[in-house]
Amino acid sequence: MDISIVITTYNNEKCIKRYLDAIVKQKENHNIEVLIVDDGSKDDTVKICQEYSNKYNYIQIITHDNAGVSLSRNIGVRHSRGKWIMFIDSDDYILDDALNVISCYLNTDADVIF
Repeated sequence: MDISIVITTYNNEKCIKRYLDAIVKQKENHNIEVLIVDDGSKDDTVKICQEYSNKYNYIQIITHDNAGVSLSRNIGVRHSRGKWIMFIDSDDYILDDALNVISCYLNTDADVIF
């Protein structure tokens, strides 16, 4: 596993498909796992994420009671298996070529990539 993508969510039904669709489009060229960590959403966020998880075996959803984004990130890190971890929060936007751009830097001596 090269990249673990940790997506933290909370009541994010309006945007989550955009993130997941962008990642799914890029998957075939990358060895990734996607860990969606839901922080107790009350809307249809979990339902939408479950649909993606059922369709794509590299997408996993983890739910827990509302405790904040920091705990969600830590849970995602604990479950990750990748050499590198990429965080996406519910107010972020991922470009359609983000994994390609990031992959270019993974072969350098960079300690951190933003």
